[in-house]
Amino acid sequence: MYIDSAGINRIVYQSAGLVAGLTVTAYIWDEALTKSSLQTFTELESGGYYLDYNFATAQTYMGIFYEGGTAKLITSIRVGSVNTDIDFIKYMIGGRWKIVNHQLIHYKEDNTTEVARFNLFGRYGTPDDTDVHDVVRV
Repeated sequence: MYIDSAGINRIVYQSAGLVAGLTVTAYIWDEALTKSSLQTFTELESGGYYLDYNFATAQTYMGIFYEGGTAKLITSIRVGSVNTDIDFIKYMIGGRWKIVNHQLIHYKEDNTTEVARFNLFGRYGTPDDTDVHDVVRV
């Protein structure tokens, strides 16, 4: 599951067999393995349930979902920012690209702020910046 940004976000859950009238709950852990209190979903209809949960920061969470106290689903929930990803792509292609000592360095549009650095390797796995066959982010 992917959620664009931190803050209060809605988790939607479909019960096994689309059974209505269940008590659907979940525990959610953050990357530091801090466990939430037991969260209770609200039923919509026809076996559909939702929970508005406050994801404090952008990171990957883990959730275990229960129906009537029985675990039914374990999933990861990635909370990130599409805008951050778009900015990174823009920075990667928008500024200067420079090869120095078998490394490719990408800069922002100002041509001085480094965005990413990659080691360059030739056909036989040795550092090479003239006949590049492999690029590995540092």
